[in-house]
Amino acid sequence: MTKTNTRSRIVSILLVLAMLLTMVPINAVTANAADTSWTTVNTYDQLKAALSNQNPPDNIKLGSDIDTGTLNSGMGLLDTLAVKGQKQLDLNGHTLRLFTQKSALGDLIKVENSSLTLSDSSAAQTGRILGVTSGDADVLINVWENGKFTMNSGKLEVEVYTGSLRGVLWRRTIDCHYGGEVVINGGTLYVPPKTYEDSNAYTTQFFDEFDDLHNGSCGYTLITNNDSKVTINGGTFQGPVRMNAGNSKWNGTTSRVIITGGTFEKDVVLNGAGSKAGDGKVTLAEIKGGTFLGKVQAWAAASFESSFSTPEVVISGGEFSKEFWLRPKFPLVNDNEPEGMAYHVAAKLNGGTFHEGFSADKNYGNYVYSASAVKQRLKGYEIYQLADKLLGQNAIQTGNGTFAAQDNNSYNKYFTNYRKSEHDSGGYAFIIKAVNNQPTTIIPNAWGMKSVTLDGNPIDYFKDWKGTVERMDNSTAHTLKFEWNPLAKELKDAGYSYRAECDRYISGSSAVQQTDTIAADKTSHTVTIPAGADPKVYSYDLHLNLQKNGSNIGIFSNEHIVKLVVNEAPPAPPAPVAHSITIKNTHGTANPTTAIAGETVTVKAKDWTGSNMMFTQWYTDTPGVTFANVNDRETTFVMPDCDVVVNPGFQYVSFTKQPLDSWPQVNHGSKATVTFSAPITKWELKEGNTTVASSGNLFINTGNPITVDIPAKTSKGAKIYTVVVTANGQKFSSDKFMVSWIDWPKAPEVEFTPADGTQFVGEIQVTVSDALYAGEEIFEIAYTTDGTDPKTSTTTQYANTDTERITLTETTTIKARTYNHDAAADAEKWGPLATATFTKYSDSTLPMPTITPEGMTYTGSITAYLTAPALDGVKMEYCLMQTGDPNTIGSWATYDPETGITVNEFGTITLYARTFKEVDAYTSDGLYYVETLTSENASATYTRTYFAAIDNVTVSGKVGKTLTQDVVIRMNGDHFENVTAGDDVSAWFNLPAGLTANVKELSDANGYHRTLTVTISGMPTATSAAAITVTIPKDKLYANNTTDLTVLSNTNAYYSIALDADHQHDYTGQPYLYLDPGNHYQECKAGDGYNIQAHEFTAWTDNGNGTHSHHCTACKMTDGSTYTETAEHTWVWVVDQEAALGQPGRQHEECTGCHAKRSENTEIPALRDYAVTVTGGTATVAAGTPITRAMEGVEVTVTAQAPAGTHFVKWVVKAGGVTLANETSATTTFIMPANDVTIEAEIAENPVESYTLTVIKGTASVAAGTPITDKIAQNTVVTVTADAPETGKVFDKWVVLEGNVTLADATKATTTFTMPGNDVKIEATYKDAPPSHSVYVGMTYTAGNFIYQITSIDTATLGQSKVIGVVAAKKNKITKITIPDRADCKGYRLNVTAVGDKAFKSMKKLKKVTFGSNVKVIGKNAFSNCKKLNKISFKNITTIGNNAFAGCKALKKLTIGNKVTVIGKNAFKKCSKLETVVIGKAVKTISSKAFIGDNKIKKITFKGKKLKTVNKNAFSKKAKKNIKSKKTKLKGNKKAIKLFKKKLKIK
Repeated sequence: MTKTNTRSRIVSILLVLAMLLTMVPINAVTANAADTSWTTVNTYDQLKAALSNQNPPDNIKLGSDIDTGTLNSGMGLLDTLAVKGQKQLDLNGHTLRLFTQKSALGDLIKVENSSLTLSDSSAAQTGRILGVTSGDADVLINVWENGKFTMNSGKLEVEVYTGSLRGVLWRRTIDCHYGGEVVINGGTLYVPPKTYEDSNAYTTQFFDEFDDLHNGSCGYTLITNNDSKVTINGGTFQGPVRMNAGNSKWNGTTSRVIITGGTFEKDVVLNGAGSKAGDGKVTLAEIKGGTFLGKVQAWAAASFESSFSTPEVVISGGEFSKEFWLRPKFPLVNDNEPEGMAYHVAAKLNGGTFHEGFSADKNYGNYVYSASAVKQRLKGYEIYQLADKLLGQNAIQTGNGTFAAQDNNSYNKYFTNYRKSEHDSGGYAFIIKAVNNQPTTIIPNAWGMKSVTLDGNPIDYFKDWKGTVERMDNSTAHTLKFEWNPLAKELKDAGYSYRAECDRYISGSSAVQQTDTIAADKTSHTVTIPAGADPKVYSYDLHLNLQKNGSNIGIFSNEHIVKLVVNEAPPAPPAPVAHSITIKNTHGTANPTTAIAGETVTVKAKDWTGSNMMFTQWYTDTPGVTFANVNDRETTFVMPDCDVVVNPGFQYVSFTKQPLDSWPQVNHGSKATVTFSAPITKWELKEGNTTVASSGNLFINTGNPITVDIPAKTSKGAKIYTVVVTANGQKFSSDKFMVSWIDWPKAPEVEFTPADGTQFVGEIQVTVSDALYAGEEIFEIAYTTDGTDPKTSTTTQYANTDTERITLTETTTIKARTYNHDAAADAEKWGPLATATFTKYSDSTLPMPTITPEGMTYTGSITAYLTAPALDGVKMEYCLMQTGDPNTIGSWATYDPETGITVNEFGTITLYARTFKEVDAYTSDGLYYVETLTSENASATYTRTYFAAIDNVTVSGKVGKTLTQDVVIRMNGDHFENVTAGDDVSAWFNLPAGLTANVKELSDANGYHRTLTVTISGMPTATSAAAITVTIPKDKLYANNTTDLTVLSNTNAYYSIALDADHQHDYTGQPYLYLDPGNHYQECKAGDGYNIQAHEFTAWTDNGNGTHSHHCTACKMTDGSTYTETAEHTWVWVVDQEAALGQPGRQHEECTGCHAKRSENTEIPALRDYAVTVTGGTATVAAGTPITRAMEGVEVTVTAQAPAGTHFVKWVVKAGGVTLANETSATTTFIMPANDVTIEAEIAENPVESYTLTVIKGTASVAAGTPITDKIAQNTVVTVTADAPETGKVFDKWVVLEGNVTLADATKATTTFTMPGNDVKIEATYKDAPPSHSVYVGMTYTAGNFIYQITSIDTATLGQSKVIGVVAAKKNKITKITIPDRADCKGYRLNVTAVGDKAFKSMKKLKKVTFGSNVKVIGKNAFSNCKKLNKISFKNITTIGNNAFAGCKALKKLTIGNKVTVIGKNAFKKCSKLETVVIGKAVKTISSKAFIGDNKIKKITFKGKKLKTVNKNAFSKKAKKNIKSKKTKLKGNKKAIKLFKKKLKIK
């Protein structure tokens, strides 16, 4: 065996082990995408964990109020709550109070690259999020960078922290920018009025109606900026709203701001909706609905795209209670202002109701970014052009009436112009005012042109004969159609009507050839140019004008002019002839497959490189065919005027020498050598799809060897390579080969197949193989067949492979070991000895199998089994036959011991079985065939029988009485035939007279058995106790249908029909007759009995004569009359109003039977009360109410009050003669009599007891500091004072060692307690004194060269801090920085956990930074612009802040630590020399512009697979281009690389 093969096996094994290890599952929490369950949180930590986790839970519900004011020693929140993933938050009626004193926190909740949906499921809708902050311009919810916030219900509210020293009180509930999205469907948003009314911020935001918008800052319920999207469908906004478009481009397909509903209680601004060049395709802001209670201001700029066709603000609905001010800008054309030009207004007023008014004028400023000039203030006449463009073809419904826009006769009815003088530029404004206390409503599309089509296709129309023309020929007719909007009903009701006509012109004449008059109620007009019309220019001018009350109103719409050029149709050219293109050998394609002369045809040879076929060149015998390049697999030619036949040529090529596996030692390289059967121009060494080495362009002739160096590897493992050669421009791959870097393993065991102890017939082939590395060719097999040990034997045979096949013809013992020729140590060279013996059973005779059971009679089915001695290659087979020779006509099947043989045929059948073995054989002519050896046949005979049985049943009844009874018959071995439910089967049974039998139902048990249920019913006429017998006719049997079948007898199935000994009375339908005053009766139909029952009386009825009566509802008297009973009333007194103290009551008498009344309003005497006097206690009634008087009959409770040092003895009644419930109980009761009562509690002095007090490490005293020298009486107040503590100690607490006593305050050195009724023993305890220094959160201090700030105090001696800078004297001198693990201050041990913002910014000489093990966070700009910094050790860093290392131009190699999860925005921006980047295992997020400007990166390695988010702008375009062209190589985890490229959109 070769050393190469051995190493190959070892490497393969190691690879398999490595793969198995990587398959160990990683535990994770997952949730079903469709899971709608909610997770309840009750603390802020739980809420933060749920919202800040990319994984589930996604549906979070508050279980209680949450307040962050208690966090961080009262500082509240120190970090923003960042939402991750797609989350829903249900406030559930609770308050989430987010409090912070950190002035620089800014955002309380941040939604970035995630979504948050807010709702409140409580019935009272009391859920809210309250933000309480102290910083300027703080935000409750910040939405940005692909974040989305949806609000369905609940309340968002902000509040200014009363402890704030800041003067500016701006607060925002929602701030959305940088690509964020906000959707408001419901709920309430609130900011305090003092954030926008108590300063100039709000008042400067909204000037008077004619002044320009000033860019104020104040509190907002909603503010949006920079490419954000807002949709408002509902909700209440209790504070200002500002939606800034700024100067950003909007590339969305829908409007950026859409308002369809909601209530806006304060002012609203749509600010600066102006786009840069190239936009203008989509309306930026739409107001479709909503209720606006405050002022509204929209500042819109006309689009600078050439057509000026898209308005940026469209108002199509909404209720506006106060002024709506529009501030559009207007571009000039080529920097000029043509006289009378119509402005392309940036807004459209297509709807809405205005209760005060609507105004529009020109903003005074220019667009600083526009190349075109912008018109300044409007002149007086221009205001009408503005009105026309703003309102278009709408209608205006006002208190003065309804008018068509552009009706210049009525301009003064619905708008006014007003000269502005507030600025030097002056100018006019357009104003719609509400008049006559009526709001103004805009009606859209009330009139005007809709479209012009030619042959159904829209075309342009122009004014004053300008513009393009439409060209056509006269081969067919053409239809020109003008369409306009139907006139709105409101305009018709106001007296408006259309006056339309169409003038026709032809070239060569200026006169109108024809005028078409169009009816006023028409909305279209059609003109037809017939086929064959004269070639001319046909012009049409549609005049669509408005009249009012029959008179023109000044709207002359002569802009609908169309010019059509009709040419003579040219003669049809002769049809070209298409010829075919054929690939004769079918090894290519042509596109197209037919072509006319002169067309270009592309042919492409098939790629057969996978079959080692190399394309050579194209061939053709067709004249006129010239290939663009005959040697290109895909080429073209120009089609001649004939059919073409072409053929691609191919040549078979191959690797005449394939590369071999190799097994180099670790840290050593290897070589691969190949030869190829054709000249090649390049070779490449590939690992998967990655090129490891390449020759570049060269020429190597056929058969010359190519030697490829394999680079060394520093650890054990294996790699799979291929060699790819380029021949004639086509690539061919060698076989895969493996290079394994190994250390020799211990030699494994040998295994035998078949196993030791196997018997065989004739001969057997035994496989001896490497038990651990089989197939890897690491070890070879050494063995003997004479029973000797191959390690020492002289007869040892070496297989030179790890699997050896040995053919045996006699009983033989094989001994074998694995063997490695290259190994040195015995354990690696020789495997353990394995022994196996194989015994020969016979030369050719096979054993006959045994059948179990041997033979039997059965019902249904049975399973038979075969057994035979286990012999190598010997199997068993069987066949089932009723007659005949199985060896000649039998159908033999291979026996399966798992299932056995199912026998279920009717009648008698024989099972034959035998063993067989297939062996190789040859004919006398030497031809190979397979011979089958068989044993003698074993046989067993089986007979299937059948029967029917009846279940246990008793058919019981009485003679002359109807009976019904089901009888069940079960068939075994057969089933019923021609039997259906309802069949009369009485003939089957020995039925007693008077009974019948009918089939009730049949049910299958399996394919051959069936259960039959028969119902026996009728009225028997004779007794019977006979057994039930049943005979089934033969025609009712499926299989055994030659004789009738008698059902097996069952002694428990019989009839039990007896005579009826007792008569049963029948009163059904018999009437009730009066018997006596208390009863009535029925008579049995047979006249031999009576049913006596009590009368069923109606309610008593007053007869008005002192009696009442009732009658029986069931019986009759003998004369047929109703039995009635009359009696006198029974009277009782009924109280109508209870008598009260000093107030009489009322009562009456009422009959208990019929409720008749008498003696009504009879007076009940008023009640009076009597004095209750209690000495030594109190008296109460009812629920403990104290009394001094009580009424007769009231229960009075008395409670004794014993003074201190005394105890209650008993009660003594002094007057009143009452009886106490318990005179010896301190609390007892009595019933108040009709007289005064005096009662006294007898009190006695308590006996005085004294007890011992022991004080350890302290003293005790009583009264005015009197020391205790003897025992102390019970209930004495004792003062204890602890001894002075030793040095370094302080008092801790008192500990009670004996006695039941409670100290007033056990933590105070001097305290008191009341002496109990037992001895007492107490001890003073002490603890170490804390440091005497004072520190606090936010305190700064200096340690070494650095300045720190304390961020938390965790215990009396422990806390955390962050480094925030370097001492000034050292800033420009330090070259190396090591952030320590701790920086102690005044006795406190403070762990350094962060580097603060800008801490080491712009340090000129800094070259190296090392972070302590406690440092987790690097702040914003922490090391930015450190231009000489070239070495960073991250250790345990988890977060790299924005701009942290921006501008570190000396940094060439960057290894992100394995605990870093977030690389912040601009973190390594403009690190211009950076060449190598290693992304650590834990990195999940690479933020926007993290590596922007780093264009020299040559390699990026990903060490883990946790990467989830890569901002598409994380790298510059040039860096992406380098990655795409593979100038920058990507290494490491393939999953991370795939996601990285996908996020950067690199294919």
